[in-house]
Amino acid sequence: MIKDIYKNIVYPSKNTQMEGRKMDEFIDELLKQNKRNMTIQEFEQYRDVLYEVSGKAEEIGFTIGFKYGVGIIMESLENMKPTENT
Repeated sequence: MIKDIYKNIVYPSKNTQMEGRKMDEFIDELLKQNKRNMTIQEFEQYRDVLYEVSGKAEEIGFTIGFKYGVGIIMESLENMKPTENT
């Protein structure tokens, strides 16, 4: 369910896409630094791996953050329960 929220709501959002450009710039810089040392095929494989890892890390990061956020909410709600003395 969390992955569905990420893939269908979060990822397509304009804000997420704008933030994703920062990662694209970072990957482009890594590619530029290493391009001279690779064949075209090696470069394309390296590029594909970087983007795949980046996408998976973003998804996992969202899942971790989502679960953490829900945990904080649950803990806050627990702390709001009336005690026996009230």
